Amino acid sequence: MEIPKTVKVAGYNYQVEHCDSPFPVDSQVCDGVHTFSEQIIKVAKTGTEVYQRTVFLHELVHAIIGSYCANIDEHLNESFTEQFSKGLYQVITDNPDIFKPEEIEKEHDICPICRYPIPSCQCMYDHGIDRSKRMEVVFSHLHLLTPEQQKHVVRLQSEMNISYEDSERDHVYWELMSKNKCGIKI
Repeated sequence: MEIPKTVKVAGYNYQVEHCDSPFPVDSQVCDGVHTFSEQIIKVAKTGTEVYQRTVFLHELVHAIIGSYCANIDEHLNESFTEQFSKGLYQVITDNPDIFKPEEIEKEHDICPICRYPIPSCQCMYDHGIDRSKRMEVVFSHLHLLTPEQQKHVVRLQSEMNISYEDSERDHVYWELMSKNKCGIKI
């Protein structure tokens, strides 16, 4: 397991920084820290690489808990995080094939509208979500998509009855553009 330069938690892109020395936090010296307001995870370059990886996972678990379980008691949070991050590291290292790259969905196989794999696209099903605004933006930016995604979107465009609302269309447009600026293929 390599420590990434960025990691996405609850829709936020956290920068992962490696620091030369531990840092003070609430009158303690810590080898790792996460800051929700700045979306930064810091890991000190102390100890072995294995230790630094467990520190990273520890801070990552804090970020997840902070995003999804914000009301959890601080002492319970720390106790749980300490043990869970060690267990998570053990599972990841003892099962190296758990996240085989060929098993991970490739972006070109993902519907750019519903974000499901193209063979199981959900755009034609009514789940109470209006995907037409996203489709309008995606359709007007076909040049950014792979050929497989382009064919899929054109097929959906012809099969769906689309209505537009400017504010939602603009939101989807900026979401699409921000992903593209980061080099993420949609």
